[in-house]
Amino acid sequence: MDSPWYFNRYVLLALATIFCLFSLLISLMPDNKELFSSSGAVITVAGLFLNIKHTMAFHLKIPLINKYHLKSGAFGFGRLTLSEEQEKIIKSILSDEKYGVAFMLTGTIIWAYGTLFVEWLKI
Repeated sequence: MDSPWYFNRYVLLALATIFCLFSLLISLMPDNKELFSSSGAVITVAGLFLNIKHTMAFHLKIPLINKYHLKSGAFGFGRLTLSEEQEKIIKSILSDEKYGVAFMLTGTIIWAYGTLFVEWLKI
């Protein structure tokens, strides 16, 4: 399941980190202390993207009939064990969710307390 770049956890992590560091550097300049805390919103949105990645069928590159089955909850009879490929897919989904939650928590904390952190660094 190949996703667009904006649903890739490593691309989002890199972009969020670069944006956050750039915002921090600008916030350390005189009269620019709020930009870093605002970057927390961007990180939170990146986390949201990772958490909706597997529930939003619009981006999945699968046939329309499979999207129908996915959204309608239709399923077939299965076995009790997963194949290695199925296990890999599930672990990837769980990893995306963990990254997404971490992004949202980090972004929210930066959003809430970023200005205080910049003030602390300026001392």
